[in-house]
Amino acid sequence: MRSDTVDLYYFSGTGNTLLVVKKMRAEFERSGITVHLHRIENSNPKNISG
Repeated sequence: MRSDTVDLYYFSGTGNTLLVVKKMRAEFERSGITVHLHRIENSNPKNISG
């Protein structure tokens, strides 16, 4: 089953992880997949479903 949306949760203290996540988002979006980026420190685990 293919999903058209991806949620990526990340922590970036120096900005390096954010750079990687943005590159990943660009690759997903080239395939027509919508990507939502979420900083871990701003996320509530109760709102994450899998």
